[in-house]
Amino acid sequence: MLNKRFILGGLLAMAGSANAAVIWTQPSDGSGNGAASQYDPLAFGNFATAFDNFTISKGTNLTGFSWVGEYFNLSGPAQITAWTVTLYSDAGGQPGGAIKSWTFAGDGGETDIGSFGGYENYAYSESFAPLAASPGVYWVSVVPDLVFQPQWAWVSGIGGDSKSFQDLFGARDQLTNDLAFSVDGYSRGGVPEPATWTLMLTGLGALGASLRSRRKAAAA
Repeated sequence: MLNKRFILGGLLAMAGSANAAVIWTQPSDGSGNGAASQYDPLAFGNFATAFDNFTISKGTNLTGFSWVGEYFNLSGPAQITAWTVTLYSDAGGQPGGAIKSWTFAGDGGETDIGSFGGYENYAYSESFAPLAASPGVYWVSVVPDLVFQPQWAWVSGIGGDSKSFQDLFGARDQLTNDLAFSVDGYSRGGVPEPATWTLMLTGLGALGASLRSRRKAAAA
């Protein structure tokens, strides 16, 4: 019975993953502007953190974030060794307490997407186990582990409320632009798509056949 529950749970998890989609997006504005966000492991520590917000209208399982950034004082990509992505509550229109923080080794799949405003832009993304989120406003920050110099910046975007924040050497400033990112997730309790139902039913059929075979073997 324990094995059956485990397999069924895995099938349901796959059903949720199959339904994951972009639930919020703020594309880059192509200006080449950005807000510094960086952890320097040698000298300055976490000297800069940029934040932006997004809204969830119904109960959702979050599964990942994607974002766009650029380097200052460098002509090409640097050696990002890890990313820290943090989700925050909303506190009167600015980042509140941290809800969940993830640390991902590596460069976040850094991919060159072209030059904008004189700076080469790069796309990044990270995914994680589904995290239940209720309707409301949330904030997110993305901070690379990167020795300064160079300086990494989260590029400006469009499609939000034209408000973001930056903590720079302990001082918080409100910015008058969005930042470029998207949020992946799926509605909790949503009805799986037809292909997902097929996957689930195929798995359940295989599970039933396996259990019947075991019972026959035991009877023999």
